Amino acid sequence: ELEVRSAENGTAYFVKLDDRKFKVKKPAFLAFKNGDPYRIYYAPHSQTILSVDWLRDDDPFIDADERRAPPMDAHTESAIASESSSGPEGKRQAGRR
Repeated sequence: ELEVRSAENGTAYFVKLDDRKFKVKKPAFLAFKNGDPYRIYYAPHSQTILSVDWLRDDDPFIDADERRAPPMDAHTESAIASESSSGPEGKRQAGRR
């Protein structure tokens, strides 16, 4: 959950997780999407956020087909790699390097 507090001396931004509340700078606050699931790694004594993982399934950087594809074993990856390098397109790509 995200929280903003305004006061005379400025605005404070917070990320709340269960019974903990972390004060963050505005750019970090704006990186969060309210209601989305996150895994937060923090230092327990200083209550400093060290890292955050966004746990959404609809990652805009992963193609939908790639998300549905089962993981490949080493043999399948090798077969795909040799197919793409043996065709005319593969040769042209290799020539551009």
